[in-house]
Amino acid sequence: MLEKDLAGKHDTIKINLMTRTKDEGQNREFFNELGNVVRKGGGKRIGSLFKSEYEGTFIPSWMNFVDQSQLEKFDIAPSLGLFLAIKDEFELDLCKRAAVLSNKVMKHGFVQEMESILDNETKITHDALAKKIEEIILDPSKINIKVSVDAVDACYTPIIQSGGNYDIKPSAVSDDKRLSADVIICSIGARYKGYCANVSRTFMVDAVKKVEKSYATLLALYDACLEQMIPGNELKNVLDGAKTFLRKRDAELLNYLPKSLGFAVGLEFRDSSMLLNGTNVNKFTPGMVFNLSVGLHNIPLSEEDKKGAPDTVQKLSMFSVLLADIVAVQAEGVPEVMTKISKEFGDVSYNIGGKEEDEEVEEVEEDGAPRRSGRAKEEKIANELSAQSRARRQAELMAKRLVENRRRLQNGDGLGTGDDEGEQVEAKDLTVYRSKDEYPRDTAPNRLKVDLEKECLLLPINGELVPFHISTIKSMTQPDPDMRINFYIPGTAMGKEVPKNMQQLVLKYGPSAMFIKELTFRSLDGKNLPTVYQQFQELRRRIRQREQKAEQEKDLVVQTKLIRIKDQRVPRLQEVTMRPQLSGRKCIGTLEAHQNGLRFTSSKAEILDVMYGNIKHAIFQPCDRTTMVLVHFHLKDFILIGKKKHKDVQFYTEVVESSLNLEGSHRSSYDPDELDDEQREREMRKRLNLAFKEFCSKVEKVAAHYEFNLNVDVPFKKSGFLGNWSKEMVLLQPTTNCLVNLTEWPSFVMTLSEVEHAHFERVTYATKAFDVTFIFKNWDMVPRTITAIDMKYMDIIQDWLNLVEITFTKGPRSINWTDIMKIVRDERNTFYEDVDEEGESKPPGWLFLSAELSDDEDEGEEDEDSNFSEESDGSDESESDDSDSDDESDFSEEDSDGSYDEEEEEGLEEKGMDWEELEQDAKKADAEKRKSDYEEPMKSGNKKQRR
Repeated sequence: MLEKDLAGKHDTIKINLMTRTKDEGQNREFFNELGNVVRKGGGKRIGSLFKSEYEGTFIPSWMNFVDQSQLEKFDIAPSLGLFLAIKDEFELDLCKRAAVLSNKVMKHGFVQEMESILDNETKITHDALAKKIEEIILDPSKINIKVSVDAVDACYTPIIQSGGNYDIKPSAVSDDKRLSADVIICSIGARYKGYCANVSRTFMVDAVKKVEKSYATLLALYDACLEQMIPGNELKNVLDGAKTFLRKRDAELLNYLPKSLGFAVGLEFRDSSMLLNGTNVNKFTPGMVFNLSVGLHNIPLSEEDKKGAPDTVQKLSMFSVLLADIVAVQAEGVPEVMTKISKEFGDVSYNIGGKEEDEEVEEVEEDGAPRRSGRAKEEKIANELSAQSRARRQAELMAKRLVENRRRLQNGDGLGTGDDEGEQVEAKDLTVYRSKDEYPRDTAPNRLKVDLEKECLLLPINGELVPFHISTIKSMTQPDPDMRINFYIPGTAMGKEVPKNMQQLVLKYGPSAMFIKELTFRSLDGKNLPTVYQQFQELRRRIRQREQKAEQEKDLVVQTKLIRIKDQRVPRLQEVTMRPQLSGRKCIGTLEAHQNGLRFTSSKAEILDVMYGNIKHAIFQPCDRTTMVLVHFHLKDFILIGKKKHKDVQFYTEVVESSLNLEGSHRSSYDPDELDDEQREREMRKRLNLAFKEFCSKVEKVAAHYEFNLNVDVPFKKSGFLGNWSKEMVLLQPTTNCLVNLTEWPSFVMTLSEVEHAHFERVTYATKAFDVTFIFKNWDMVPRTITAIDMKYMDIIQDWLNLVEITFTKGPRSINWTDIMKIVRDERNTFYEDVDEEGESKPPGWLFLSAELSDDEDEGEEDEDSNFSEESDGSDESESDDSDSDDESDFSEEDSDGSYDEEEEEGLEEKGMDWEELEQDAKKADAEKRKSDYEEPMKSGNKKQRR
């Protein structure tokens, strides 16, 4: 078979296959031939696997031949391991299936069995429990996983440890001691079609504070190790990064960190040449799969640490914590974690001791008053843990984004130009006529004339007609009887309607040329000047319309022509309404999907084409608790609809009328007609949702068939929140790629990949609502603010931002973002650094927004103190005014006599300061000025909000 596969595929390389036989003499001839080939090429070394053990006689015979042939043997295990460590897509899929199997066995096998044992207080040994879990691996149908038993196997017997005896090495085994309700470590390894996977978790029962704190450190350490596993980094960087992290977080835990944090996996469970230790200089490459095993071994527990703990925890003198996952190195970013079972503290910790409940009952009995229930206390603890988890995740994201943004700043990618003056137009000289021969034939020497074709005004000056381009004229007064013509000149306000080219010409020639300010004309013919005035106004109107059209079409991109599908049935939605309208108040028609785009045909035979290549986001919103079902397209480039350019197109069908006449419509809830109406409405909603959903699915298939990438998103209702982004409160819902409100028009669509940071404003204990502002990666874009969001949505929004990996900060003030963004653009070179240009420390990046919170509290206390002192001293001011004024007058008289020269004294003091002191004072003044530059827009925004 191999000969057939290789036949004709290698013209330059000749491959000779030798068929092994049971005849040792024939095999010996093959060995001699191979040895001759090696010597013929000048080779004296041959690769071998030293540490492998072989069964049978063939390989030992070969090894004996090598020893006798005097060829030098060298170990190829490291090179072979490095080669096999990089998996192709097929191997990655098998590794992922093995990881899923390990994950399922842990979640539905061990966790459920452990919880049952703890609840029922069943006595079972570690090795007995391990055998039960191994049986599940060998027969996954026990946990309802349908997979052939021939395709699965166990990498090792599961390792279960508790009761203070721990070994976090992969070679550990389960002992015969009973499972104890304290700190439980479980490791499970499964094979799928030969490929290995492993997962380890630590479960804590009635955990004391030291165990909880150590586990929180382990979670952060795990993420720090994960960040080191990127292409180009050496394998030893993982352990080095872990040590660096622990030195900053908790240096005492360094003593309990193992010497290796994992290894490469594949067909072989543990590749000894690809260990994550402190000496391995091999580099991470996309496609490598590792078992990342991060743990802290034998941390001591003192009597003080165990104070108040249950009896099972009191027996512990030390404990260990371990997390292990299968991760695949990606081309960009951190590795993909294949074993996705949760490792958050709230999901792996149990509280089965009755001490808290007993204490709560005693409190109720002492004073006879009702106390907060145990459920409320658990909810409070859960909320605190969620807040800590969010804060930890944000700290990780902030550090990651700082590194990315520094790199982006160095590359100058996407931060904007910082130019607020708009597009600069190069001045072009105006040429109307090349000679007098091109003047209109019906001109007269002493008559004004408007040339509509050349867009100029011919004015008689000293008996000669002089042409003036229409763009040079600022205004013209209606003749009564004189007509005055005003021109654009330097040194005066030009107004908003000045042509950009004329503005540049005035700036260009203003210093060197003479300008005519105005001309006044009077005519003996009473009809000529009014005619010129009317023609001038008509010409100006035409030019403005042309400029407006050019401005509208400036961002338009020429679309490709729609290619219609003719050989098969076209996906179609009928009787849908389009927004914005092509014409009229309502635009109803049919939407069809073709080869390279969508075509909407209205009932008036108007046509609009939307190309697949121009669709940035496609969103389907069902009519669940809304008045309409719709499909929305947010475009990459503007298209012209009617006479205006748009980036959003929507097609919808109303389920119920948005406005109903409620007069006399009240009926009993048991009215049969009312029940029938409700039933018809439910059926209509279901039918419309199904029709739109099927259409979107067909559009995706058609686009994919013609090699277009089009995915239709659906908003997540559970993560939605009410807020005001324009003029009214609307429901804003996130999708996979954006944040949207599609029911109201104009629609709101914000692409999440364009957002750099979010800031929560007006977050205080006294307010019931807050605002959130989204800052874009392109700093030239104006930040978008959503106001009046109820405080109950705070956790929902923060969890969503963590999920989509957007950093956020909180502050008590409303901010003037125009001024803030100007300051950020001015300090772009040091914005993401933790020191400014003078070397003074500062919060890096957007952290300065949250740093303002503590400053605000201090300022608030100072304001209260100052207000108190002003009120208390106010009664004495009037009494002391006279004496103060007398003292001041006496002091001024002494000064006027010249007996005391204040300026000379100041000069002497300045002479006493050296250059270093002066430089320090200057730096201090600059730092205070920068701080005031940040604070002023915040304070002004706050005052504006209060008004």
